[in-house]
Amino acid sequence: MLAAYSNTWLAGFALDNRPLILEDPRLRAATAGNLDLILNHTYWWPYAETGLYRPFTTLSFLFNYAVLGDGAHPAGYHAINLLLHAVNVLLAYALVLRLFSGRWTALAAAGLWAVHPVLTESVTNIVGRSDLLAGAAILGGLRLHIRGAAAAGFAKFAWLACLATVTTLGLFSKESAVAVVGVLAVYEFFQPKRPTLGRLLPSTAAVLLPVMAMWCVRSQVLASAPPAVLPFTDNPLVAGGFWQSKLTALSILGRYIWLTVWPAHLSADYSYAQVPPAHGSTADWAAWLTVAMTLALAAFLYRRAGRPRVAAFFLLFAFVNLVPVANLLFPIGTIMAERFLYLSSLGICVCVVMLVDSLCSSRVAAAVLVVAIAAAGARTYARNADWRDDLSLASADVEVAPGSYKTHLRLATALNEADTQNLDRAIGEVEKSLSIVDGLPDVRNTPTVYLSAGTWYLAQGERLRKAETVTPSAQSSYEKAAHVLQRGLAVIHALRAAGAHPAFREEADAEHMLSAAWLHLGETQPALESALAARRLNPLDPQAHWQIFTVLMSQNRTYEAGTALMMGGLITGDSSLRGALIRLYQMGLDTIGCAVVRGSVLNPACGIVAGQICAATAGLERLEHETPSPEAAEGLRALLATSVCRDNRGQ
Repeated sequence: MLAAYSNTWLAGFALDNRPLILEDPRLRAATAGNLDLILNHTYWWPYAETGLYRPFTTLSFLFNYAVLGDGAHPAGYHAINLLLHAVNVLLAYALVLRLFSGRWTALAAAGLWAVHPVLTESVTNIVGRSDLLAGAAILGGLRLHIRGAAAAGFAKFAWLACLATVTTLGLFSKESAVAVVGVLAVYEFFQPKRPTLGRLLPSTAAVLLPVMAMWCVRSQVLASAPPAVLPFTDNPLVAGGFWQSKLTALSILGRYIWLTVWPAHLSADYSYAQVPPAHGSTADWAAWLTVAMTLALAAFLYRRAGRPRVAAFFLLFAFVNLVPVANLLFPIGTIMAERFLYLSSLGICVCVVMLVDSLCSSRVAAAVLVVAIAAAGARTYARNADWRDDLSLASADVEVAPGSYKTHLRLATALNEADTQNLDRAIGEVEKSLSIVDGLPDVRNTPTVYLSAGTWYLAQGERLRKAETVTPSAQSSYEKAAHVLQRGLAVIHALRAAGAHPAFREEADAEHMLSAAWLHLGETQPALESALAARRLNPLDPQAHWQIFTVLMSQNRTYEAGTALMMGGLITGDSSLRGALIRLYQMGLDTIGCAVVRGSVLNPACGIVAGQICAATAGLERLEHETPSPEAAEGLRALLATSVCRDNRGQ
């Protein structure tokens, strides 16, 4: 295992690690305030209040970031992940050893699972720690159940208390730890002696109490947040028909089995439209038959005593751990992910080892399994390198999942962040992403790809405009920007009408960029309308006020442009807006020469300054009622309460 993961230290904060660790303000210091924020908000706060509540995982990141002082250095986070994985490997070894009573089988199974390439999304990816913690809770919980079932008196109570504690930590690390309930039941069902209430009830009570506690706490936290919305582009099954969704989910189970057996091609994303809905294709039938044959094999092995029956348990162990995330019972946030295989792959690895052991002589079996473990370790080592940064990960994933809009979008973003000279390549990738989602109705689409494309088309237009005397190419880029941004806004409006909650800041950014595109195209009135919309959506952003000023100046509406600067300065306190207003007065707007005193101080006694303060105050009053942001409206009310112009008018 150490050899396979020896290069994991080079992996940085790729993918979700940046927002969940580097940009989470709750991790900056181990304070009571941050602890309160972690316990009373969801996993993705402050970016969004999602349906995921994993405070113990976030606390573990706080431990790394603030207590150990790892901050933005990934090595300490990887050390904790590897330690957790090593603990899980030992627990897996102990479980297989107990059930098979053979050290060689236990060692081979645990060794193969320890270095299995499909685990890299949980081990090498830092935020995969939630899978490691949930896995430890399930494996440790099963071990505690076994010890508790064989104990009596106070010792039994102590084991059950430990089981309840471990289950609680697992559930507050990741919701899928609820699979421990099914794992314990399946384990008892596969025992040679039929399960009795005396063995089942104590452990069942010990795990159900934390489940109910987690449900209550989670419900309380989520009650104060907007309802979680599952994007169609992340999981198309949320909008599929009942039977097609279930058949597609079964098809994905087959894909998981294949991926565990042959993990040559790995991806961190399978978003729309990488996994097509089931429609009876050859691949669908092959996947369904794989699932059916696996379940039939488990039933056949169950009827046989000894090692075959234990192999049947591990097949059901794999299935039970997949059920909470398989979209079979209810849709979840993604259609498919390799991280879901963290514990399930253990069951498949045990069965593979048993199969090889039963078909070959001891020496041949040992040779085959040593080669398999070495090959798996080499593939894991190679996959670890992909997790070095966003660019390397996206470059690898787009080759494996070219049908996913998100892999192309991630690659485009990574290319542009790595070097602005990659702009044309980034645009090429985002256009591939657009081609995948563009046929979707607005209510099922995602605005992110359109807003990203608009950003890069604008940048391309600026570059071409500066490089050319005549700018037809630049105009084409601006036209493309306007087109995609309009579609992005249509998607936002459709999602909001359907009950989703796109961020007002995101919509404001789209309007701001659309205003810039219209202005470059000479369409000043649409540019002004978009700039005003951006200010209404996010009045605390200085750039919104700058854009209104710029558009009004292009229309030679100098006085109104000054009022826009005054209004922006009052709202945001931005000194650059105030400086621009002073320059505007000095350049001729102030015909009397009384607006600025002592070089840089506005004179409210001057008529033009007083008039613009009152005009800006009237604008603030309108904006207070127009802005959809409660926080912005509250800030505007507080500002208006201290307005000099309002006080004078009220006297």
